[in-house]
Amino acid sequence: GTATTYTAADAAGRILGGGIGPGLQVKFRSLSEYTDALPHVTPDEVLAKVREAVDGKCPLPVFSSETKEAIMVDVLS
Repeated sequence: GTATTYTAADAAGRILGGGIGPGLQVKFRSLSEYTDALPHVTPDEVLAKVREAVDGKCPLPVFSSETKEAIMVDVLS
């Protein structure tokens, strides 16, 4: 599997800390496999939504009234 990692540094380049979490596929899969009603979001659906945002030169929404988009918003934030 994969993990998502990040590191924060100050303006002088000193490491402040960081974090490690599950990779994107695990996050998407866990929401559909470990909940009763949430749908699975496929990599193709995520890529299509990201391409739509890039092509439209607008960021992904922060909130959504559509379930699959709301899952993408949370996992990608």
